Amino acid sequence: MPADVSPHPDTGAATSAGTPSSSAAPPGAAPHPPSAAGDTAPTETGGPRSATSRSHLVWLLVLALTGAAAAVILPGMLSDPAAVGPTAAGLALVPLFALTEVVVIHLPTQRNAYGHTLREVPAVVGLTFLAPQEYVLVYVVGTVSALFLVTRMRGVKLAFNSALFAFEAGLGAAVYHLVLAGGDPISPTGWLAALAAVVATDLISAAAITTAISVTEGVFDGDVLREALRSGLAAACINTCVALLVATLLIVRPTSLPLLAVVVVLLVLGYRVYITLARGHARTQLLYRFVDRTATAQALDDVIRVVLTEAADLMHAESAHLLETTDDPGRVRCHSIAAGGTEPITTLLTLPGHDDGGGGDGGVGIGGGTPWWHPALEGRPLLLAAGRQGGGDADQEPDEGRDDGRHDAPDDVPAPTSAVLPAHPRDAVAAPLRAARGVRAALVVCDRSFDQETFGRDDVQVFATLASHAAVAIERADTVHRLEQMVEQRAHDALHDPLSGLPNRRAFNEAVARAMADVGRVRAQDSGAPARGVVLLLDLDDFKDVNDTLGHSAGDRLITESGERLRHEAAGMVARLGGDEFAVLLPGMTLAEGLRHAQHLHAALSAPVPLDDVDLIVSSSIGVAEFSSAASTAEELLAQADVAMYTAKAARSGVAVYRPEEGDSTARRLALAADLPQALAVGDIRLWYQPQADPRTGTIAGFEALMRWHHPVFGMVPPPEIVAVAHRTGRVRSLTDDLIRQALSARHAWAEAGHPLAVSVNVTPADIADPMLVSRVRLELARSATPAEALVLEVTESDAMKDPERSLEVLTALSALGVTLSVDDFGTGYSSLAYLDRLPVKEVKVDQSFIIRMQEGTTDPTVLRATIGLAHDLGLRVVAEGVESESARVLVRDLGVDLYQGFGLARPMTAPDVLGWLERY
Repeated sequence: MPADVSPHPDTGAATSAGTPSSSAAPPGAAPHPPSAAGDTAPTETGGPRSATSRSHLVWLLVLALTGAAAAVILPGMLSDPAAVGPTAAGLALVPLFALTEVVVIHLPTQRNAYGHTLREVPAVVGLTFLAPQEYVLVYVVGTVSALFLVTRMRGVKLAFNSALFAFEAGLGAAVYHLVLAGGDPISPTGWLAALAAVVATDLISAAAITTAISVTEGVFDGDVLREALRSGLAAACINTCVALLVATLLIVRPTSLPLLAVVVVLLVLGYRVYITLARGHARTQLLYRFVDRTATAQALDDVIRVVLTEAADLMHAESAHLLETTDDPGRVRCHSIAAGGTEPITTLLTLPGHDDGGGGDGGVGIGGGTPWWHPALEGRPLLLAAGRQGGGDADQEPDEGRDDGRHDAPDDVPAPTSAVLPAHPRDAVAAPLRAARGVRAALVVCDRSFDQETFGRDDVQVFATLASHAAVAIERADTVHRLEQMVEQRAHDALHDPLSGLPNRRAFNEAVARAMADVGRVRAQDSGAPARGVVLLLDLDDFKDVNDTLGHSAGDRLITESGERLRHEAAGMVARLGGDEFAVLLPGMTLAEGLRHAQHLHAALSAPVPLDDVDLIVSSSIGVAEFSSAASTAEELLAQADVAMYTAKAARSGVAVYRPEEGDSTARRLALAADLPQALAVGDIRLWYQPQADPRTGTIAGFEALMRWHHPVFGMVPPPEIVAVAHRTGRVRSLTDDLIRQALSARHAWAEAGHPLAVSVNVTPADIADPMLVSRVRLELARSATPAEALVLEVTESDAMKDPERSLEVLTALSALGVTLSVDDFGTGYSSLAYLDRLPVKEVKVDQSFIIRMQEGTTDPTVLRATIGLAHDLGLRVVAEGVESESARVLVRDLGVDLYQGFGLARPMTAPDVLGWLERY
């Protein structure tokens, strides 16, 4: 028998009590229902041709249902045409059938909506009191008129429902009278007949609707049939029992019908309450699921995907969108996903008035005025109900004279073709995502998947709650994402040179070590295999002259250009080791191949480099060293390449290959480079201390720390050579830190013994260009409990004047810390006095060559006296070095120096000897 039917908005399918009525477009397709026959709106699975072919299939289904209905109905009508004529009972049931078609309780889900009506009541009454022919006519006229006049259904929708209603009515009548077999309609046999008719028609209705939805959407939806069997049959049986009560009362006691009407009204209200509670419970469960899934997602892309898919699911929307503001106020980034989709689509939207005419980065232009969703990005929630021509804030009422926003969209509304944010959605809800930085994003859902209802105020409240959770999840994921980026950037920075972007010394050493290990594994398997691999060490000749004449910005550009040329031309890894030194790793090459490649790189680097208005030609020196048993570590291999590079530089040959037999000086430089790390580790590089005193009173003011390295093979290594080796091997920082630590430890011991004297330590140009020197000095001062003013850091005059601008920041920070800064070997460049008032130095040390020449009478003391006077005028303390006799002491005293040091006062001594010397002095 016919059951309660509600219109299916996509196909026109009718649904029985509790059976689904899907209004969703195919997954990932348009949120609006397709129009009547002939609609060619493309869907996800095809273009206009695909949509048209599906419409044709629906029409074929209509014809099949019409044929089936005719086969069931026509024999009875042709055998007794008079029975079709309307009776008073039939005319009374027509509006009842129409009413049950209008009063439908819908329970929407994501892809379907389940309709619950009481159509069984007029249906069972009609089967009881009407002839089968009249029953079919009354059933079809009542339901179809409601669809046509009230719900305004047209086209394929109306045709499908009409055919299905006719088939249901004919089949229900046939089953009912077949089971009843002329018996009493209010007897148990009549009950069984009514129930059989209901079950039969419900099954046929569910099968037809499932077929129609599958044809329309291009995919079989088993939920339709399962829900019809699960809850639809149960609801239909309950309604049938009510209908049998009505029929029984009409026959036995018609005056009791008002009592039953009260029960029916209460039943309808109960349905509505149940559905409201069920919907609230379902939303709560979906909200819990939303919170859980967004909490488990970690990556920002995963969080955005989960937020969008869960928002579309919870709000029963055809599409969900996340709008993010960008640094460009005219651009909005939009992440969109269609219901049932798996991955968001990201587009860049260009707001009206910001169109770059196609010359930008491919943003999608938005025509017209301000987009309807823009208030959400300004912090206001938004409700756009169906039938409204524009959006408004959530608290706004529909405009006067407009409908209530609760009807179907017209059939001629074209279906959008993707999940991209629609410019004119049927209905929508938008909510701002508030974060610590304010509103930077908005969440939007468009087009209710069930077009029998639209978004309302309750949806806005639920959606605002969802948006709050989404904001927290996205901000958390964004924070994690930015932290990961920061970690990745720091890891990258730790292994790359900031100026050229090339790998640095650490990264290069690690790569060389890996390459040498690979060669070692190959040779372990085949002892006859050659150790193929070459390292090149490159140095730009006369780079210092470029800095001095054209400035450091020109030097930086030369470094950058040289790095780019090497990156482009080299057949292996290129790294910048520091300063003007580069290195290239060529694994797998023989020495001869590496030599040819080095010559190619030398030619590439010799090409002119345009710097401002100058085409600069800078040559280079390249050292070539091959993997061999003579070098077991990356540092040793680099040291060999360094020896070869200096050979090329000395011979001005451009390229040179490392030869072990090149001479003692080469072997010494290589050995010192190899032994320096161990010497620093075990403390073989020690400090000796030479006192400084007032030439007038003899009062001891402090000690200068002098570096000593007694090598087991080469004996005492001069300090300049130690610094040079440390520079070539990248250990200047380690060397300086060790020396400062030793000096402050010794000074702490003197202070504990009652001699709170100053201690001077020499630093290199690399140190005063390193901003980390300040924090390292601060750490050592704190560790040794030494006041900052007790530490004097010395830098030579030539080093201080090389780059006063770059050194100024570090020197100023050291001075602010309280450390005394001193310029060593002062006097060799008189013009550099002009820079002293710009540098935060407090002391200058007169080079000992001046003292020696004055004692020998080969120079006029006037120049030195004027220099000392000028230094005093600048507020600087003057220290004389190399005072080796009493006459020299008197000379520097008369010149006006403040302190002196030299063999005339005392020779350098070890730290343990200092306290004894002070006691004797």
